[in-house]
Amino acid sequence: MSMLGTEVVRVVLRGARKAKQAADLLTAESAGLQGRLLEAVERRGKALQQLAQYYLPKLDDQTVAAAFREVRGELEMLQLRQKVRADELRASIAAADAEQAKLDAELAQVTEQLEALVAERTAIETAIAGRLAADAEFQAMAREVAHAETRLERDEERAAELARESKRKLPPYERSRLFQYLLARDWGTSRYASRGFVRRMDGLVARVIDWPRAKAGWDFLRATPELVANEVERRRTEFVARMAMLQKRERTLAEELGLPSVQERGEAIGEKREALLAQLTASNAREQAQRDELARADSASGEHHAEALRRLRSFLDEASAGTLAAHALTTADPVDDRLVVEIDSVTRELDGLRDQLSKLGRDRVAAEARATGLGHVVSRLRATESDTVRCAFENLTSSAFERRIDAAAAGAETPEALLDDLMAQRRYRPRPIASVPQPDGAPWWVLHAVGAIAEIAIKGALSRGITRSGSWGSRGGGRSGGGLGSKGGGFTRGSGF
Repeated sequence: MSMLGTEVVRVVLRGARKAKQAADLLTAESAGLQGRLLEAVERRGKALQQLAQYYLPKLDDQTVAAAFREVRGELEMLQLRQKVRADELRASIAAADAEQAKLDAELAQVTEQLEALVAERTAIETAIAGRLAADAEFQAMAREVAHAETRLERDEERAAELARESKRKLPPYERSRLFQYLLARDWGTSRYASRGFVRRMDGLVARVIDWPRAKAGWDFLRATPELVANEVERRRTEFVARMAMLQKRERTLAEELGLPSVQERGEAIGEKREALLAQLTASNAREQAQRDELARADSASGEHHAEALRRLRSFLDEASAGTLAAHALTTADPVDDRLVVEIDSVTRELDGLRDQLSKLGRDRVAAEARATGLGHVVSRLRATESDTVRCAFENLTSSAFERRIDAAAAGAETPEALLDDLMAQRRYRPRPIASVPQPDGAPWWVLHAVGAIAEIAIKGALSRGITRSGSWGSRGGGRSGGGLGSKGGGFTRGSGF
């Protein structure tokens, strides 16, 4: 019970778009409420103007009318400016969505091409493994190289041990004045020339320090490490030459079957895929900045809305609405009562609209955050090459996962928790021959070919030899190490291809 990475990414991407659409609907609803708010302001202003003209024609009649005309014009101008900027942002967001849809389609096409090349490469590698496994001469060469590597590794360890031993044991000889005295006088050699008493005293000193044993230890510590190191270097040179022959044979077969061409095409398409991912990331960032600005423009904290509210408060103060309403209550004429009720009703309506706008703003911000979070999940899955057919997610079924994404788009689950869960369930399908180890630099098909006639220890030695002599089949260049045996054998920096 699992889902392929390609399907998982499609479902999450669909959820991100659904969250974006929800945010866009809230934005449209907010714009409609903004229009209703301005219309209510206009009705309240007209009612105040009528009340002033009806009962207080000598008290601020012309002032109230002039003030209302002025504030109405200012509010309409502010609304127009807000609408123009919001329309610009919505057009930019729509363009970004279209660009991302185009990039998504290109990415899907490139991913499909890469997966086709992966299949082609796998078929060639399988053929190489079979041909090498059946090549008796190659098998013999592989065994030789493996055993030579094992011996070389043992010799290198011995050379290093001798060097450490020499470094640790030579200082006591160098600090011994008696030993250095006899050494300087060439004791025990044909060059020693003293006679008589001096010779007898020197002989006594030699017996005291056990000269034969001490001199043998000195000679061993001085000469042997260098001799062993020279021999190890000679064997290393021989090993590298043998390994080069083995690599050449493998490379010739790989070239004969067309593997380099497949790898070059794969790496080129891999670079194109990474470039598309970079473009998608940049486009998403630009769109998010525009959505943030649109949210601010439509919210109570936006510059146009805040300025409109400030101007409205100023107008209402100038209109002396409280004084007009209080005066109207002292009369018996029902006209003024109707106007007062209308003013009160519109005032409550304005308060309600502002509350609705505030809630819509919060809901829209949350929807934008969910869309951004799900978009981040898609980006991470693509960046880790989890959108390939080689990647599968355990314990997932299509219907259950789609419901889960719908819940995440609605805010029932955080995108962070979703991503953590997906990363924990992600598994990459193994290469065709899963039992063969894949150390750095060693193509699996060569190890499989060797494994057909050699023990695991020989395969391990061979892989170490590959590391010692450079990447297997290296031809230089290339983004992922170059050559036929670039690390992992992949077309990109990840594990999906």
